[in-house]
Parts: sequence; C-alpha cells; structure tokens
Amino acid sequence: FYIKMEGVCNACGYYSIETNYFYIKAGSLIALHEDGAYMNTPSSIARKRLLDSVCVVDGNFYKLKRDAKCKSATAAACYVLGKAVTYSKWRDLKGKYLKDFYPNNFIVGE
Repeated sequence: FYIKMEGVCNACGYYSIETNYFYIKAGSLIALHEDGAYMNTPSSIARKRLLDSVCVVDGNFYKLKRDAKCKSATAAACYVLGKAVTYSKWRDLKGKYLKDFYPNNFIVGE
C-alpha cells in the first residue's frame, strides 16, 4: 500500500493480518514537518519516537532505515503525513483501500 504526495511523502507499507499491525517499509520517505494542529498530540509524540529510532533526514524528507511497526494503519498514515488522517490514505496501485482487502479488520468510515 502507498501514500504518495509530491513534496510531502512517498511511503509504502503493508498490513500483517497475523499480528494486526501495519508496517511502514524501509526506504519510505515521510514528511519532514508536522501540521500545526497535529503537533504535541499523543500521535505526534509517538511519531517523534519513531523518527528518532528509525529515521534519518534525507533532503526534504525523513527516510526510514528499517521497517517500522505501527499500532494501526491510521497511526502509520499520521506518522507519514505528519497530520491527523485515517487509514484510508493507504491505497494500492489501483486505488483500492485496506478495507477492500481486509473487510473484517477495517471498518468503512473509520
């Protein structure tokens, strides 16, 4: 699954049905800056821990050095974009959502 926004991020990830965790893949480029409304939220604080532990600055992005385990696909999307969003930002190359592949694990409108 991918989130691509020119100048903001270019990340890919995958969902593990066995563990119910979402992983952002190594090499993903994630937002360098956070949205003002997102700053200092619990998710933002968790994002900062992720950045400190598995990221390096690469030009105008953070780059993941290894796969990053996230509590949920929504958390992973927030970490990638640096703002409050839902799991629906993750899509495959054909534009399908996680709920299309895992209907029992993702709720419509979440």
